[in-house]
Amino acid sequence: MARVQFNPQVSFDPYYPTPRVRIARPRVEIYPAPGTMSAPWVYSNLSPHYDGESKPPEFLICLEMGLLVRSRQLRHSLSTTLREEISARLLQAGIANHISSVRRGGGGNSSESYKDWTVSEDLSVPSQAADHRFGIKLTSPFFRFGPGHASTWLPRFDVVMTVLNQDFEITTHHACGTTVHLVPSRGYWILSEAKRLAVAALYFERCFDALVPPYRRRSVFAKSIRHNGFFSRRRTIPECVDAIAGSQTDSFAALAARMNWCAADSATAEAIGLTAKDFPHATFRWNFTGLNPDPHHPHRGRGTIEFRQPGGVTDAADAVRWTMLVGCFARLSCAFSIRPHVAPGMANLCSWLRDEARVCRFGRGYVADMCTMFSRADAVQYGASAGRDAEVISEDEATRLRWLEMSRCNIGAQKYQDWAKCHPRKRSQRRH
Repeated sequence: MARVQFNPQVSFDPYYPTPRVRIARPRVEIYPAPGTMSAPWVYSNLSPHYDGESKPPEFLICLEMGLLVRSRQLRHSLSTTLREEISARLLQAGIANHISSVRRGGGGNSSESYKDWTVSEDLSVPSQAADHRFGIKLTSPFFRFGPGHASTWLPRFDVVMTVLNQDFEITTHHACGTTVHLVPSRGYWILSEAKRLAVAALYFERCFDALVPPYRRRSVFAKSIRHNGFFSRRRTIPECVDAIAGSQTDSFAALAARMNWCAADSATAEAIGLTAKDFPHATFRWNFTGLNPDPHHPHRGRGTIEFRQPGGVTDAADAVRWTMLVGCFARLSCAFSIRPHVAPGMANLCSWLRDEARVCRFGRGYVADMCTMFSRADAVQYGASAGRDAEVISEDEATRLRWLEMSRCNIGAQKYQDWAKCHPRKRSQRRH
């Protein structure tokens, strides 16, 4: 039986320049009662992966970790000297890295290396200079995610996070966030793959909300897709899924416009001064704006899809948990189809991710550690305002949004560009 909730609310129509008040119709989520239907995922024989075979693709993954850091031994008055110390400590531990400035030329270094770690300033994390704490972004190299590849990158994560915790104080802060960059290991996305991941991201949004701290559910830097200017006008999950999977979403630009639709009358638009019309913007839970069509193959997209919702990580276990979860989720999403009329359940999602982690040959300890995220998940109440973004943001948040907009720095995307330059053949494959 469908569950009906009456949600009178003040809402904004992105097609009109001024807000208008309306009483919402009964909000009907077409979900059956728990336990009345089977799992939400069904295997698809139509997924074009790896020479036409129907199996999940391997991925290239890059992790950006926004941290609030203070040295245990030195009292830095500038972010620059703190970054230099972090870089030196990592080099002493055998971790190749370099320092990047996100303010240089309005976009950071143009010569990022996909093989090295990058230490940079994080403009989205407010520094506390009086306490010698500064917002630092640590970006990993691109590494392969798939069966048999975990041993190539897990030890490095342990070393990096051990160095940070031994020589520095890492403080959790509501502005700290983690971004996971994803691209299939061939070097490009197929439109059908990106659409499948988009459907899964929208469908399981409420499940991911339960896995993150409450402040990341309403973060202006990781806004809801279900409640953006496009999907909020659709009453049911099946209607939203149809809007993505249908023939109208026939390009990467159309997909990004729907998934990352920012209304002109939103707090984000006002903060960055783009109030003339609606536009796609990166600051959503999943960011699809980085995909650019191949001029010779319009259904191939170069670039990464980003998952931006996790909070700050403080140790290797945190970083590995999110990397495993997002990597396994992407593999399942690309090879399986969503049944939108089945309720998205935490137990089913955890079970499928656990099985996929075993397929990827993660050890029992890592798999069990990932599953603890679900056992500790917070219950999320879904009422009229659940998951919706704040209508008003603080001046500090508005300032940091403007800084990010001006810097236009995306280190993960720059690392992908370096990878693509070094692997030209994988970008020009003629299959698929």
